[in-house]
Amino acid sequence: MSSGHGAFAGWLRTHVTRLDSLDPHGPLDDLEPLRELVGDARVVAVGESAHFVSEFTCARQRIVRFLVERCGFSAFAFEFGFSEAFGVDRWVQGEGAEADLSRVSEAASAWELET
Repeated sequence: MSSGHGAFAGWLRTHVTRLDSLDPHGPLDDLEPLRELVGDARVVAVGESAHFVSEFTCARQRIVRFLVERCGFSAFAFEFGFSEAFGVDRWVQGEGAEADLSRVSEAASAWELET
């Protein structure tokens, strides 16, 4: 192992925080260490290492909720697949009922987007 990898592994061991839950509606106290990382940032990017993995979606929902409820963020944007974007855009523009979102996009439905 190179010294760079060892240093990074050591940093991870020192800074790791265990999540208590992936429940998007659960308590957020275990995410408090993020507050220091966010600091006074006006923009925060939350990524994922793979699309359509339910655990990543749940974790991202909790993080976004934390950013809104505890850090004062008021807007967010995220990517969709190109072909999926057309249906989501029509839905956001008011075509179809709220219940139709799950037919347009399973990913958008998981985020509980509202018009």
